[in-house]
Amino acid sequence: MILITVCRTLFYQFLLLFVGISIGFIINAEWVGWKYPIIQTSIQNTFFSIDFEDEGVLKWLYNQGQFKIFAFNGYPKDFKVIYLNDDVTTYEFVIESLVNIFNYEDEGAVDKAHEISDEGASIVAVLPFEIAEQKGVEVLMSARNQGYPLEVKLESN
Repeated sequence: MILITVCRTLFYQFLLLFVGISIGFIINAEWVGWKYPIIQTSIQNTFFSIDFEDEGVLKWLYNQGQFKIFAFNGYPKDFKVIYLNDDVTTYEFVIESLVNIFNYEDEGAVDKAHEISDEGASIVAVLPFEIAEQKGVEVLMSARNQGYPLEVKLESN
């Protein structure tokens, strides 16, 4: 009896998974548009590949592809990189990280370090997400390697 129940449950789970994937593919394909020539031929690309050296195909891709990408995703959002103050991280480290990673001038880095200390936190840069994340990780890795508990926060702009 338990085996029958388990098999029935697995059957329904796989059925729901298959139906969900099928509907997702159909909706996505229709959203992109079956009527575009590149989509119509890409279904056949499993066996008959598109010649991407063909000038007509490239021109169509350049004209449609960029619009489609931004139509689905929107333009990349900027994120604020915020340093949080603590009692252990030194001014020298904060200034060094601002100069080396965020390309601050020495005087601007000193002013920003004092602002972080006085206010408890400060925005040090506003960048696209990937760059903000990379620079935040660089700062955190450098801080941890030198034994500082500096925290960096990213917030949507």
